Amino acid sequence: GVDLDKRETFNNWLISKRKKDVLDRTLNNYIKYYNRWLEFRNQVKIKPFRTMPSFVPRRADLDDYHKLMAACRGYSAERMRLIVDLLFKTGIRMGELQKITLDDIQGDQLRVTGKGQKTRIVYLPESIRRGTLPEYLRVRRAKQGVKMLFTNMYGEPLTYNGIRGDIYNLARRAGVHFSP
Repeated sequence: GVDLDKRETFNNWLISKRKKDVLDRTLNNYIKYYNRWLEFRNQVKIKPFRTMPSFVPRRADLDDYHKLMAACRGYSAERMRLIVDLLFKTGIRMGELQKITLDDIQGDQLRVTGKGQKTRIVYLPESIRRGTLPEYLRVRRAKQGVKMLFTNMYGEPLTYNGIRGDIYNLARRAGVHFSP
């Protein structure tokens, strides 16, 4: 019911829809189709509405950290405690966490390889150096020649999806919404 040849008619229609609380996301779909029409006619396009994300995740806090640490149990408890500690206390990404080798740990520093294979140095807090790291290294199983820090129960390097799954299971067990 809108005359597409008259831009003002379309703009008025959009305004009337917006007053009726139609979502910007829905209106942007109409604008997208109208812009195709304008492009076909070699006319200047209309800018879509700015949309805010529908869900803004809450940042994990100290209480979440304690709940996650308390939920670590079973054969992988020490590994999960170290993973949670590294994620919370160093701020490294999960991909960087998965790529850590034994050679990357040098005193109070941790060498991580991140996006674009760039290497950076991260400080290791004393609670990790003297607490969760030695606890994990005491129980760590590794096959001959495996230098990756995180290994599974068979001694093979832990995959990205393996770590991700462990973290999500731990978060569910702790009753915390946590995503690294």
